[in-house]
Amino acid sequence: MESSSPRARAQVSWRVARNCDGGACVRPVAAEINWRRSTSCDGGTCLEVASLGDMIAIRDSSKPDGPIITYAFSRWCEFVQMIKDGAFDELI
Repeated sequence: MESSSPRARAQVSWRVARNCDGGACVRPVAAEINWRRSTSCDGGTCLEVASLGDMIAIRDSSKPDGPIITYAFSRWCEFVQMIKDGAFDELI
């Protein structure tokens, strides 16, 4: 059975990023990555997230050509659950 989730449909390849300062940097290459941001973002600097198969990518909305941070989907789910459980409430 084929999944209809965006996570399962993402087709992504990777390339070494320019200006990587000698590190092991890679960047997703895709014809169209579906970046999403919070509806409460009013045009300021916001985080955008995208599903890249078994990875989640995060970037700064004000720098769309800037760095992208990726996490394993399972780690992202753990992070979101921690937020829901109030693990970071003392930071607000």
